[in-house]
Amino acid sequence: MLLPLGRSFVIGGMLLAVGMAALSSRSSTPKRFKLVLDAERESRCYYESAWNDGEPVITDRVAGQAIVMSRQFDWDDGCTWLATETLTPTGSSYRYEYAEHPVSCMDGAEASSACHLIGAVHPIQIPDGDGVH
Repeated sequence: MLLPLGRSFVIGGMLLAVGMAALSSRSSTPKRFKLVLDAERESRCYYESAWNDGEPVITDRVAGQAIVMSRQFDWDDGCTWLATETLTPTGSSYRYEYAEHPVSCMDGAEASSACHLIGAVHPIQIPDGDGVH
């Protein structure tokens, strides 16, 4: 969607699909990886991305699996939007896709133009004892 000058929004929750049973069934300490995004953002767009809060971190228990993260947010256009980031494994990296769409608008509001983004995500192992969460 187009980036207005006085942007205000409410960040919705981020959903990360991880099997809790698989996580609790392993006893060894998992290796952690920060996810480094490589994508050219369009200057006209605002992306409600998990990377807005810093680089997300995953463990080796989910590394190599498809990852979907979603955020719902309100925008200055009077609409509520859903942003979805999909990471699809491609060997040692991920194909990254960002898509967004309006889920509802206030009476009389017209949704802004949606933005789309394609790129790559590279998992970088975090050394043991590093305070990154």
